[in-house]
Amino acid sequence: MRQYLIADSGGSKTDWCFIDFCKTTTYFTTKSYHPSNCNKAFTDSEREFWKSHFHMLSAEVFFFGAGCLNDQGRNQLDDTLRKIGFKDVTVKSDLHGAGLALFGNKSGSVVILGTGSVLFDWDKGDVKNIAGGKGHLIGDEGSGFYFGKLVFEAFKEGRLTPQQRVVFESVADLSKINIAIQTNTQKFILGELSFKLRKHNQLFKEFHVFNTTLFCEKQLGLTTAKNYSIVGGYGYHHREIVRSVFKTFNHNTVRFLSRPIEAVVEHFKSVND
Repeated sequence: MRQYLIADSGGSKTDWCFIDFCKTTTYFTTKSYHPSNCNKAFTDSEREFWKSHFHMLSAEVFFFGAGCLNDQGRNQLDDTLRKIGFKDVTVKSDLHGAGLALFGNKSGSVVILGTGSVLFDWDKGDVKNIAGGKGHLIGDEGSGFYFGKLVFEAFKEGRLTPQQRVVFESVADLSKINIAIQTNTQKFILGELSFKLRKHNQLFKEFHVFNTTLFCEKQLGLTTAKNYSIVGGYGYHHREIVRSVFKTFNHNTVRFLSRPIEAVVEHFKSVND
């Protein structure tokens, strides 16, 4: 058995799992390792973090990250991880992690509904027919970010009900949101609103339905009925709404995963059985 360090990195955080020689697993979470974060200050800060996990630096790293589908992002992450101290590094996109978690070496159709949103087909290890994934400036309908955007815009325009407004103001830091918008870093703080408002799903149900409907209209349209598996916190925690909306577009949702890392870890453990 070899030692592995598996990472699944989204727009707001990175989930890690260290698998030692005895197949014992250690899970932990760090800040997002998105390529847009990978500057010198980030690398220096993370190098300090990994000093307390130095025994993991010799493991084979398999990193699945948002922003790593293209060569530029993938190379940037590879360079950052090596500067931190890792020697054996393989970087792939978060789409590869989701596909591997759901289907392994088989095939299927995947939708990621997390901080961002994207749809693709998984063909026995290859990512094909990508729809969406253009980033929050272009769209990201169906994501946690876009839900937060819809609610915040309704708040600014006075379209929230009195009860919705009270709840929104109790969880939203308006000054931070406004600063984030001015500095074009609103994706993460607006994405957090879906988490903060989770226990009020029924109160904000109309926004979840509209958000998911926009995704289906834009990415699915009138395509032939298919079975989709959903990955991501936003889709998982609002799965009843997602399932219902997809059904109105004649598509089935057959499986929901909040985090793909556990299934990816099981795959890596199984290849050493």
